[in-house]
Order: sequence, then C-alpha cells, then structure tokens
Amino acid sequence: MVNFIGNLDLLNEKIRFSAERVMKATAHNSNAVLSICLAYTSMDEIMNAVRKSCQERANEVCVDDIEKHMCMAMAPDPDIIIRSSGEIRLSNFLLWHSGHSLLYSPNALWPKIGFRHLLWAIIEFQRKMKHNVC
Repeated sequence: MVNFIGNLDLLNEKIRFSAERVMKATAHNSNAVLSICLAYTSMDEIMNAVRKSCQERANEVCVDDIEKHMCMAMAPDPDIIIRSSGEIRLSNFLLWHSGHSLLYSPNALWPKIGFRHLLWAIIEFQRKMKHNVC
C-alpha cells in the first residue's frame, strides 16, 4: 500500500491526481506500507487531529480520539525514517509516530537518494532488530 501524507491540496493538480491514483491502485495491497510525506509537518497534523477531536468530543478528548484523526491513522508507525543530507534530527517530521523508529541519515541529498540507500537502511534496521536496539 502506498500512502501520500500531508496537505495534498497544496500540490498542483497533476501531482495530486497522480498521488491519488497510486493510493487507489495500491489500497488493497497489505504486505507492506510505503508512506510518502509531501506538504507535511507534525505541527499541522497534530493541530488538525486535536481540532477534529474537540469538534467530536468537546468535553473529554483522549489520545485514541486524536490518533484516529492523524494523517498516519491508516498506517502503522514507521519502522525506519530516512532523513537525507546526513541530518540527525526530525525537523517537525512524524513526531507523534517516530518514538520507536530507526532514524537513517545518509549524506546524500533528496534527489540522490537511491535504491542502495533504501537497502542499507533496511539492513541497518534488521541488524538493530536482531540486537533489540530499536
């Protein structure tokens, strides 16, 4: 399953249409989930989820109420977060969901991230899972 997360209304129509088409075509694939964040910030995601939760249950809002309104509600928390350019900070990215995620930070900039970077991230994740580091 492929999910595009974020405010897709900020994307141009052609890109938004392509993203929606990919999500629809992969909606029933359940072996793996790939979440691609575009026009996304954790602050926006959390604020929108809290706002929607308060509209539903003004008196008493709990964590479950907020989580069901998160952009990532349809996907599990990520196992790996790939942060390009060698940065080792999250920069307002998936803050609610990343508590147990492996942060992989290759020195390559975003356009240069390739299959070998993805493969190395998976190998690192498997190595750390073997030793229960994640």
